[in-house]
Amino acid sequence: MFTAIDGCLKSMEEAVRRSMRIVRNYQIFGRSGSADVKTSDSTLLTVVDSESGAAMRDFLQEWHPDIAQGIEDVGVSELDGSEYRILGDPLDGTRAFVNGLATSTVILGLYNTRQKQVVACVIGEPATGRLWSSGGGGCRLTVASEAIDVQKVVWEGALGNQTTVLLDVNHGFTRDGRQMLRDDGVARLFKRLTEYPAKILMPGSNGLHQALVANGGERLVGAITTAIGGPWDVCGARLVLDAGGAARAFRISDERALTERDPLDVLSYDLLVVGNSNETVDVLSGFLYNAVV
Repeated sequence: MFTAIDGCLKSMEEAVRRSMRIVRNYQIFGRSGSADVKTSDSTLLTVVDSESGAAMRDFLQEWHPDIAQGIEDVGVSELDGSEYRILGDPLDGTRAFVNGLATSTVILGLYNTRQKQVVACVIGEPATGRLWSSGGGGCRLTVASEAIDVQKVVWEGALGNQTTVLLDVNHGFTRDGRQMLRDDGVARLFKRLTEYPAKILMPGSNGLHQALVANGGERLVGAITTAIGGPWDVCGARLVLDAGGAARAFRISDERALTERDPLDVLSYDLLVVGNSNETVDVLSGFLYNAVV
């Protein structure tokens, strides 16, 4: 068993790079292959998801055979007594990818099953080669082999004044038979954001949303995730918190009540809000609450 998160983090970074190369190759040639609709959540599945996931899985099994894995679309490995589980999304933002956008990401998170928290995360952006990683001691951005510490979210302004919020909304999206946002709720959320006012961007990749909030920006203040296809989609909460940002997470009950959960316990919730400050996250969480109940 590995003795340090840093050792596993380096392996996760290499696994993400291998997956990124596969995704990037398809992006360059504008090929996505046929897309199937998954019965579990009506999201899309392509050959790129499978190839990228296999590369990720095979590398990690070779270097960390004693760690359980849960890689979207390529399967789950069960290991009795494993303290850690690697969670991965080999192509986050498949719908954006199929439509020719270059906003998809590759995600890996290391989840401690005893602490019930993501303790490390790597998110890669195939189109640019940018790679964000964090293991609890600050967030690092690597571009063309140059590593930059992202210790504090750059933009510290309040929501409003033409600031930007990244938004993930999949109309009709359900988890365990519970619809996350109904049509009237989606309308209320957009109304509150535009009245504040905040500019809305929808790149189509939760991993990119969280990485960009962690990275900071002149007017990028936060992101709202309402369609979590699996726990890997929100492992980037680790990046945001390690970069000096803030996060809140919520579980929706059958009665449409919201219960707050630990944003690092990615197995426990349905909605995630991340931002540059507690103030921003509280405001966005209020908007989300109004859209759900």
